[in-house]
Amino acid sequence: MPPQTSAGLLVFRNAPTGAEFLLVHPGGPFWKNRDDGVWSIPKGLIEQGEDGLCAAAREFTEETGASVSGPFAP
Repeated sequence: MPPQTSAGLLVFRNAPTGAEFLLVHPGGPFWKNRDDGVWSIPKGLIEQGEDGLCAAAREFTEETGASVSGPFAP
């Protein structure tokens, strides 16, 4: 089995008080009441033949319900 690779986006905005970052919390019963150290960027597995940036944008939408566009930096 080949190794799996995931892709995600670190979405941020410049606010008057400084940069703000969007993080997500895993769902399901295992993660209930577990907050320390489990916050992450929205991410998921890259499907075979899929471009990494396209996978990251798709996963962002799947995880948050919001679409993302604009300039992307590697």
